[in-house]
Amino acid sequence: MRLNDCHDFRRLARRRLRRTIFDYIDGGADEELTLRRKSESFSRCDLVPNVLRCVSEVDLSTTVMG
Repeated sequence: MRLNDCHDFRRLARRRLRRTIFDYIDGGADEELTLRRKSESFSRCDLVPNVLRCVSEVDLSTTVMG
């Protein structure tokens, strides 16, 4: 699936994840403070794909937690 076809990441996650996992990530409890912060964080974030980029040498490495 191309990135520009994924305009609704929540819908895609609902299809791909097991229901219990999706509900845990998507849901909120009590005052839903975490849910509200999560939504605010994503609303400030733009997903911009790199286009017209040299792909002769692709590096998929990543660093997690330092």
